Amino acid sequence: MPSATLTSKNQLTLPREIRELLKVGPGKRVMFRVLEGGEVRVEPETLPVSALKGMLKSSRAKAPSLDEMDEAIAAAAAERAGGRHAGD
Repeated sequence: MPSATLTSKNQLTLPREIRELLKVGPGKRVMFRVLEGGEVRVEPETLPVSALKGMLKSSRAKAPSLDEMDEAIAAAAAERAGGRHAGD
């Protein structure tokens, strides 16, 4: 059974076997959950899904406004008409 020694700074180094089991490494956080009867469970800290929002850059451009779409439609229609505007 793996064990660890508390340092003079009150720190523990998790044994390699435990780090690998928890899939944690440098900079990762673990939680200590105290169970009934005084047992302590060590778990990798997880983030709520809401904390992930915005982590990835969106490749989608801002959606055009209705006015911008109307202008683009009018410009395309004018171009198809040979540069003539409707009503000319």
